Amino acid sequence: MNVEAVIASTVRELLGVEVDASVPLSGGCIHDVRRIDLVDGSRCVAKVSSPGHGLLLHEELRGLEAIAESDSLRTPDVLGIQDAESCSVLLTEYLAPSTSGDVDWTSFGEQLGRLHVRAVGDRYGFDHDNHIGRTPQSNRWCDDWVGFLTEHRLGPQLAMATHRGLLDSGAAASVQSIIDRLDRLVPRSPTPSLLHGDLWSGNALPLADGGVAVLDPACWYGDAWFDIGMMRLFGGFPEACFAVWQEMLPDRAQAAERVGIAQLYHLLNHLNLFGAGYRAQVEAVVRALA
Repeated sequence: MNVEAVIASTVRELLGVEVDASVPLSGGCIHDVRRIDLVDGSRCVAKVSSPGHGLLLHEELRGLEAIAESDSLRTPDVLGIQDAESCSVLLTEYLAPSTSGDVDWTSFGEQLGRLHVRAVGDRYGFDHDNHIGRTPQSNRWCDDWVGFLTEHRLGPQLAMATHRGLLDSGAAASVQSIIDRLDRLVPRSPTPSLLHGDLWSGNALPLADGGVAVLDPACWYGDAWFDIGMMRLFGGFPEACFAVWQEMLPDRAQAAERVGIAQLYHLLNHLNLFGAGYRAQVEAVVRALA
């Protein structure tokens, strides 16, 4: 596959302009991501799926659109998507990254709060299944948060890790004991929020204008603390962000356990994606929740 030719064809078809140059961007662990400089002086971003993963870009597009419709967090505008024979290409707005480190994380926390307080109904799930990384993520509608976590989040991840031999019988039993006690660890009916779904620090882009944009969503409706759990893994976010967010979402009942359950889900997923190097972190979260 000639990636540059596919990008040039897609840009020509969707934007009606020719490509001048393409520059690889970091963060493309699944897809080929490039900044595209156009002959008219403008720029965009092209994300080219790896073979067999075009569906993931369609899911990402729908997530970006869902967040944009919430009028809360900043996201790159979607310019279009096109499916080629061997791949799919998603075009989005290019947002210039910060080079100074001068970022308004307080405003980001307020924007995240606006996302999470927006009314989205009373069910958990989403209108389509998607992926968390390369892992399929079932979003079948459910009225019960404990049931949703059991059937569509922790249960499938545990089954996958066990089947692949990534957890021995004792470790698997410890995770299962957490699942069996979910009704005592988390509220059964927290207010559903639209979640980014994969909000680690690498998916929050500090911008040259001082703002922050979010990238690569894996959206669904769930407990807002689920996003916070991921935000406190893998690099974390400044405390100023969380302080403002908590002012907007006063429901703090069992907050530590809700964060822990979210982290268990994401760590199990990383165990399944990347191997046994994540087992110690899984076991540490299980011990904290026990």
